[in-house]
Parts: sequence; C-alpha cells; structure tokens
Amino acid sequence: MLLYNKTDDFQVLLLKNQEGVYVMTYSAQKIGMLIKKERMEHHMSLEYIAEKCDVKQYQTVSSWEKGNTTPSLKQLFKLCDIFECELGYLLGEEGYENKTRVKTDIHKEI
Repeated sequence: MLLYNKTDDFQVLLLKNQEGVYVMTYSAQKIGMLIKKERMEHHMSLEYIAEKCDVKQYQTVSSWEKGNTTPSLKQLFKLCDIFECELGYLLGEEGYENKTRVKTDIHKEI
C-alpha cells in the first residue's frame, strides 16, 4: 500500500507491506529544482506544464519549482511522461542521474 503525506520540509512516501512500513523522504526543493531544470531544457513554458498536468494556474507549477509546494503523485507521473524520465529521477533519488536507471547504468559502464 502506498500512502502520501505532505509536510512543510519534505515529502514522505510510505510503502507498507507484510514486514512493516518503509519511510522515504524527499526534498521539495530538489524536486522543484529538477522540474525547473527539465522544463527549461525542453523549452517548455509554465503554462504548457500546467495544462499537461491538469493544473488551472501556471503559478502552481512555479510554486513547485520554488519548492513551496509539490505535485501530487498523479502530477509527478504526468511530469515523468512529459520529461521522459522515471519517478526516481524527479524525486532526486540516487542512481537516476541520466533520467532512468538503465541510462545511468549504461553511462557508468562507458
């Protein structure tokens, strides 16, 4: 079971299985920085991202980029589709430096 909780300092994803609960924390600042980096590299406007993520106001996307708020899980998955990356990359997890685990592993081998 996946639970999502938003706090002031970070986002928490809880994965629960038979063995217990695993807590993973993510920085809203880092998520925002990566969203902005990808948006700029793809030459996309705030308005375009807002439309693709079903957000009514582009200021919401700006708030994500500043780390003031974070996208919902549904919106994060939409961003992954837009930027052609895996969720781990947008969450700033290690091992996703090249947007996907496979690309990162290949880059390390070269």
